[in-house]
Amino acid sequence: MLDPVEVSFSKSWKPDRTGGPITAAERQTIKDGLARIFREELQKELRSGGYALVSTEDAGVLRIRADLFSPPLI
Repeated sequence: MLDPVEVSFSKSWKPDRTGGPITAAERQTIKDGLARIFREELQKELRSGGYALVSTEDAGVLRIRADLFSPPLI
């Protein structure tokens, strides 16, 4: 069972270095896209490893939670 992927950015992330500030909606679009891509790729890997993905908890079901976090750049 694969939980929704959570994506967060460091509060010090400054995306405006590459072409101007971004809106809250654009930031959310980036987060949603990253979560979708990561989830799709993780599903492919799990399936190729012989794991069946289910949507409900049951005995013997492994639940996976993935969080993506962008640490501050140093």
